[in-house]
Amino acid sequence: MLRVGLFLFLMFLPLQLNAHSPLEYSEPKNGAILKSFPENILLSFKAPAKLIRVSLNEKESIKDESLFKGLFSSKSKMGNILNINISQEFNEKFVLKLPPLSTGHFIINWRAMSEDGHIIKGDFSFSIEEN
Repeated sequence: MLRVGLFLFLMFLPLQLNAHSPLEYSEPKNGAILKSFPENILLSFKAPAKLIRVSLNEKESIKDESLFKGLFSSKSKMGNILNINISQEFNEKFVLKLPPLSTGHFIINWRAMSEDGHIIKGDFSFSIEEN
């Protein structure tokens, strides 16, 4: 009986591991340093997912932050501005139009739901430098 249970567990384990739809890649890539302003972001998942929320925040440069300022303040010029154009359908790829951005360090936080109903989330960042 124990062997049968172990066999079933091992047989269905790969299905559970593939049940979610992790982010396969993004454009811009995580940690990218850009010389021009991107017009869009691309989120590509390994399997269909429904994008629930995307937020864009600008973070102050670490070299400009003091310990006190870093602990008690946050520079967040933009947040949750991308929710307007998010599709309510399951897709593998999402292209979201960005507002005009200035130079700086940006963080994209995203949350999605895989087809099996599990919530997945993540973030990535990129910087825009002056030419």
